[in-house]
Amino acid sequence: MMVFDSSALLAVVRGEKPGGELVQGLIDDSDVPMFVHSANLCEVFPQVWRTDVENGGDGSTFANTTIRNFLRSGLIERSDLDATFWCDAAELIAGRRLSDASLALGDALGVALSRRLDAQFVGPTAPKSNRFERRAS
Repeated sequence: MMVFDSSALLAVVRGEKPGGELVQGLIDDSDVPMFVHSANLCEVFPQVWRTDVENGGDGSTFANTTIRNFLRSGLIERSDLDATFWCDAAELIAGRRLSDASLALGDALGVALSRRLDAQFVGPTAPKSNRFERRAS
């Protein structure tokens, strides 16, 4: 199983090389379930919208079509946000801040989803580990 990060999807939309090609290849050739958290789709939408507006489009039509195309290509949207889930995401963010690093909310939700599903977390260049150090309970 794979969980896709917003940066991976944006690499496809932007035609980035080699990242976008790699991610598109994973989507096209996958024989495993592929997921994306709603928050990651929410991160993709305004970026695609803005680019389309800057190029003379209306933004909304292209952004909506882009999201629908990802879902039609086999990505399954998940909207997990129960207490166990959001606590895992929040602990990921807090733990990174303790080490003077940062982790955006969308990234944390994507990683938490990959951990919940025991799936690979796919960024713009390659699948990433879905494992971050868990604190002892």
